Amino acid sequence: MDARDPGSRRRLSSSLRSLLLQGSDAAAHTTAIPVLDQQLATRVIELAVRTGETMLVAGAPASEVTRTIVRIAAAYGLHPLHVDVTYNSIIAAGRAADGAPVTTLRVVRGARPTTRSCRRCRPRSRRACRWARPKSAAAGGFVLTLVAALTPLLARTGWDQAASIRPSVIVASGIVLMLAGLTVVGAAQDAIDGFALTALGRLLELVTQTVGVVLGILLGLELARVLGFAMAPPSQALPLGPLGLQFLGAAIIAVAVAVYNGAGLRIIVISAALSFVAWAGFVAASALGFDTAAASGAGAFLGSVLGIVIAFRLHVPSVAITIAAILPMVPGAAVFRGLLTIVESGDDPTLLLAGAVTLAAAATVGVSLAVGASLGIYLGQPLTATLRGVTRSRARLRR
Repeated sequence: MDARDPGSRRRLSSSLRSLLLQGSDAAAHTTAIPVLDQQLATRVIELAVRTGETMLVAGAPASEVTRTIVRIAAAYGLHPLHVDVTYNSIIAAGRAADGAPVTTLRVVRGARPTTRSCRRCRPRSRRACRWARPKSAAAGGFVLTLVAALTPLLARTGWDQAASIRPSVIVASGIVLMLAGLTVVGAAQDAIDGFALTALGRLLELVTQTVGVVLGILLGLELARVLGFAMAPPSQALPLGPLGLQFLGAAIIAVAVAVYNGAGLRIIVISAALSFVAWAGFVAASALGFDTAAASGAGAFLGSVLGIVIAFRLHVPSVAITIAAILPMVPGAAVFRGLLTIVESGDDPTLLLAGAVTLAAAATVGVSLAVGASLGIYLGQPLTATLRGVTRSRARLRR
């Protein structure tokens, strides 16, 4: 066939057209297959909601939980997504690619211990894992106080250094971990962001858990007094020690909390570094003449601002590392000193008033920590938004 012949060219073109189209007139039109069908959309929403539940139980603000759920769903192509977060439930609603509505409701059950040992509870011992937080806090405070009160018995073993052990320091260090410092921050942040129901629920949780710790400590102190191991109330606040040891102690607390929460090595190292920053802010504010409450708020502010920026870079919730900036400044020693003074006051109104004043000062420090951390998170959110915009602009330029 001569390609220069017009008839040959027309026949060749007709043959190619019929080969490519293959009777397209009679064939049905192709339709786009939905990438995110209803079943897959349900699984995506459940994944996002489970992640948000974990954050909410850990104490993250409701606004951050909402943003995380929306971002996870958007990463899988599910957007827009409506999310409603309350104190004990999360509702997420969206639509699949074919327009089918998908809604998930998850009840948040956070009133359980989160230690690794309780995660491995056997079926026959489930009842020990279902204690509410006030009961667990009361039991922890009671055992801690009683064991600390019995430490002078170590001197009978012939250990020379047992005489220098101060039971009040042991109890104060335990209170730091039992008091709900992060719950205060979460409640304050929820109130600022407009999540009133979640804020009220967390405040009630804070009150009940604190009351549980207080009752446990009071029972332990009273039993120790009956057994003849009463602890004398300290007349003044416990000294902090050398500056280097202060930073070391803050880092140890941060690392212990990170390990307790099951964090990885990277989060542990960052938590220790963030505790240095927060404690440096506390020390600097104290050197400038700020009182303990104001200095604690300044340290919490610096730690939370830097923590939310680092969390943005690491793509992790800020609560995972912000807690390291809060716990070293929780007034555990002041709380125990006030409670011990009240227990040992008897009929002396002066000691009773002194104990109440000490507890009020400890509460002031706790509120200052919440305000400082909340302010840092509030100001850090626009900063992370700016960084996110810069990152996207750089990505567009590279493309």
